[in-house]
Amino acid sequence: MSDNLSALFSSQFSVTKDENTTDGQHPRLCEFKERPINAGSQSKRRKDYLERQKSKRYDARNYARKLAEGDLDEDDANEIGMEISAEKDEKAKEKKSKVFRPYRNQLMLSEWVVDPPTDLVNDWTMVVCPTGKRVLVVAHKGQTSMYAKNGFMLKKFPSLLPGGHRANQIQGFHSTILDCVYDEANGCLFVLDMMCFRGYPLYDCETSFRFFWIQTKLFNESENDIQNISRYNKFKFIPCPSVKCEEASIIDMVTAMHEFQVDGLLFYHNQCHYTPGRTPLVGWLKPFMLPEILNIQPPSSYLDSDQNIDFNRTILKAANEDLQKTSSDRSIYKLKLNSSIASNESKNESNMET
Repeated sequence: MSDNLSALFSSQFSVTKDENTTDGQHPRLCEFKERPINAGSQSKRRKDYLERQKSKRYDARNYARKLAEGDLDEDDANEIGMEISAEKDEKAKEKKSKVFRPYRNQLMLSEWVVDPPTDLVNDWTMVVCPTGKRVLVVAHKGQTSMYAKNGFMLKKFPSLLPGGHRANQIQGFHSTILDCVYDEANGCLFVLDMMCFRGYPLYDCETSFRFFWIQTKLFNESENDIQNISRYNKFKFIPCPSVKCEEASIIDMVTAMHEFQVDGLLFYHNQCHYTPGRTPLVGWLKPFMLPEILNIQPPSSYLDSDQNIDFNRTILKAANEDLQKTSSDRSIYKLKLNSSIASNESKNESNMET
């Protein structure tokens, strides 16, 4: 999920070395009904990640405490086994900067769903993701801070999260860390995931447990009204709707009326631990991709007509190859137009030669 995936054909993205990064076009769009060449690789990596979780041991409480206090260092980041994007910041490289930003790359990122999980119904949960900016929210010692994915602070404000405002001295000593989508226009923070609550770390907890705590601890059992703006709560905190990955439930969720503009759909493996960086245990799809990738067909009236278009396999394949050669930001829509223009120019040149 990049920050601006709200419109697939107008969004900006950067090419990285990450396989199946959601910053680019879906790998299977140019394959139609054919199985991709690398079929099975994503499924295998899912199994590998789950196996690694079983043997991975680290002090989650200490990690959450250091992150909340801003004392995290590179050794701590390596300890949790962060899968950081291979994309290089050329300007930083030129300056040879060695400054470590503790809040950088602290969010768990998704991949495009290429290989549909065989255990989708029983082992996966779908979350509807709003359009907005992906942010890290840290409430600690009486103040709440919002950080971009690159680690820079965006805002500092009071909130009714445990540890988020100074009015409650007891809660001021607690820490809460959230993975959110920031909707600036409506003053909302949509909660995708939770990594720490009242000082209790959730990094090494499974998705099903974390999502259960979001609903019960953060919203249902909370003594504070975090869903409304007030003196001590500058932004509304709203849970992102989630559902078990049954076909009927997915269709109901996609066709439901939401209080936000839908960016896409996230698919979390129920046993996935929260690990910063990109992981195949979290998948990403646009709603209009459901029929092609998961063989789930919502009513066509609920699929974005601007995105639900016929793709030319040759154009998309050429566009994908072109993207591998550049790191410039381009949208698929522009590439489609450019490829069409290039195709027409090629035909004209051929006609001129004959």
